[in-house]
Amino acid sequence: MASSTSSLQDLALHRCCLVSGCLTSLAAAPHLRTLSLDGSSLTTEAGGRLGWDAAAADTWPHVPSLQRLSMAGCSLRSLPPAVIDAFPNLTSLDCSGNPELGGGPGGAAGGGGGGAAAAGLPAELHCLTALAEVALAGCGLTAVPPPLLRVSGLTALDLSSNSLSVLPLPLPPSPSPPAGSCAVAAGGPTGGCAGASPQPARWLAGAAVGDGPAGDAGGAVAAPPAAVVAAFAGSLVRLNIALNRFTAFPQVGGRWAGRGRGAPLEDLAP
Repeated sequence: MASSTSSLQDLALHRCCLVSGCLTSLAAAPHLRTLSLDGSSLTTEAGGRLGWDAAAADTWPHVPSLQRLSMAGCSLRSLPPAVIDAFPNLTSLDCSGNPELGGGPGGAAGGGGGGAAAAGLPAELHCLTALAEVALAGCGLTAVPPPLLRVSGLTALDLSSNSLSVLPLPLPPSPSPPAGSCAVAAGGPTGGCAGASPQPARWLAGAAVGDGPAGDAGGAVAAPPAAVVAAFAGSLVRLNIALNRFTAFPQVGGRWAGRGRGAPLEDLAP
């Protein structure tokens, strides 16, 4: 294979049983831009199932030119950290259709919640400084994976067909009230008129800032701390959150306008 890779730019190996080590020849493909492994599995030389997350680090060749990697439907339980080192200039990563990635049945984390969400993506994900597009549709996520929150340059994100109930994305600031009118905050009147402190930031889906204690019938649920706000909140322009389980589906206007059920990944108005 090595002799035929010098001019290769796009390679699709869909639904293949790939023997461990067979991808190393791609190191001799200096112009490779796209690698799609959708539905493929990794096996030992004897034909035994190995699994991508159990593969040795040298399974992944160093290909600095690679920009797009797709591993949709590859039965991933976690994305190997070696991928980060092998493809340091990725701009697009698609791991959709891997329900165990979010810690579903048989997944690496087991159970649900934030711990499960953290298990599927390596902490080093933010080292992919050119990463702009991520697809995690149908990955059994119950929370946005913390490593994803640290990726600052995302412009497109697909989180559809999961079990998310909240998104760590701040709403746009509320407009200032007209002069002479009283401002109303998320939890009730501010007690002042125009010129009072602006409303506190609210959050997309399932949580809002309020003065009442979390879970109190008379107050809103406390917002997550600023530290967990997605680093990409200011750069994201395409977002697909269809087919999730939001306790309060986003209904705000502007940049983070909610998308209808089954809506495709599409541009959001600035």
